[in-house]
Amino acid sequence: MKKQVWGLLVLCLITIALASQAWSVIGESWEQTVPRAKNSGQRTPIANTHEVKSFNAHAFAGSDKSEPRCADTKVVNVTCPPYNAVPDDNRDDSRAIQAAMDALTLSGGTLFIPAGTYLFNNPLVIHKPVHLVGEGASTILTHSRDLGTDGAANFIRIGGAAAVTQNVTLSDFTLQGPTGIDLRTVMIRIVSNVRGVIVRNLLFKNVSSSCVLVTGKSIEKIEISDNRAEEFYEQFVELGSGGISDVRIHHNVAKSTRGHPKLGSTEPFGIAFEPARSGEITDVSIVGNQVSFDGMSMTELINTGGVSLSRGRSRAVPYLYRRISVQDNIIRKVGVGIRVQTLREGIVSHPGSVVISRNRIEGATNYGIQVKLAEDDVHRDTASITENSVRGYSAQAHNRYDGIHLAGRGIGVEITGNEILPVADRKDGYGRYGINIEPGIQNPVIRDNKIAGYLSGPILNKAASGGRAGQ
Repeated sequence: MKKQVWGLLVLCLITIALASQAWSVIGESWEQTVPRAKNSGQRTPIANTHEVKSFNAHAFAGSDKSEPRCADTKVVNVTCPPYNAVPDDNRDDSRAIQAAMDALTLSGGTLFIPAGTYLFNNPLVIHKPVHLVGEGASTILTHSRDLGTDGAANFIRIGGAAAVTQNVTLSDFTLQGPTGIDLRTVMIRIVSNVRGVIVRNLLFKNVSSSCVLVTGKSIEKIEISDNRAEEFYEQFVELGSGGISDVRIHHNVAKSTRGHPKLGSTEPFGIAFEPARSGEITDVSIVGNQVSFDGMSMTELINTGGVSLSRGRSRAVPYLYRRISVQDNIIRKVGVGIRVQTLREGIVSHPGSVVISRNRIEGATNYGIQVKLAEDDVHRDTASITENSVRGYSAQAHNRYDGIHLAGRGIGVEITGNEILPVADRKDGYGRYGINIEPGIQNPVIRDNKIAGYLSGPILNKAASGGRAGQ
């Protein structure tokens, strides 16, 4: 009997020891999962440790991609004290997020905006190096009325201070305007004294004006890439002044089915140069973008376009477009595919230059590619139009459409290796000429082009010296 009692006692002691060891292991695991707050014996609430898998995939690749905690000194979460922005409450969050921006040191930092919808009744102004980043399309910044700074309409304004604003990145969120309201607010306005801005992986929705407007002086190193625009009334990107250099507009998708109610239904352009101030726009690459205006009628499409190097808003403003590259873009269902109204105006120090290559233009209703060089002999502008695919037709009459139309004054303009055909399902109104070269152009190089289906002929070459022609 005693042996049985001693056996039971030993078994109880072993069980207690094992249980104590198990609870010790569980306790260690808990401590590793939920770290202790500094200088206290209390555990940090679990709510501050949950993982946000989509957080900042571009800039923080290789990190743990966890949502910044309120105590994080490197990344400021705008929903944390003392800013306390509250998503999805239909109340103004602009003051809270602007306060977080203003509280950054002069060296800048990162502001993180978690998923949710944030309402802005005031514009967001950026003068410091900052990375403003969301959780992707689920982070939505929106407005319900026109916003502006210094008399200019904008949702987010970058620059404009006496000191240079540099190293600003906006990424991984949605900028959304209201639907069915007659407003006119630019989503992102980049103004004077700016060096180094990246706009990447944003979604633009229901934009009542332009998505991105770059205008001012001393603006350089701008990258607008990997964004998507769904419904914009004016331009996806507009370069609105001289004094702009080193711009990359790459791999964006811009689609819209309507124009601005105030401006008529034929206004939108994908990417447009339209300077209101004098100076040069130089070293701009427009590569790998997709632009379309599906849903518009033929008559609505006439004044739309994919890429336009337009005349300035005033003939009194001298400007110059130099070293502009338009390559590998897909442009469909537009008025004019690629338009160069001129490369310079007034007294400037250099000739203009543009390269238009390997673009695919489908369903242009006005011109496929239209290039007009300057009319004077002060400088000789240069242009190259090579290896493009152009399919289009006239929405009005066949004599209003050419596949490629070249005018102005220039020597040795190259038009080679292009495919210029009517739209496959269009049986009439094919257009006038595949290539139409006006007087003033000298010695153009025209060869290895594939042209078919134009009512007046494949090529009309009125250039001086006739050029070297050949399909």
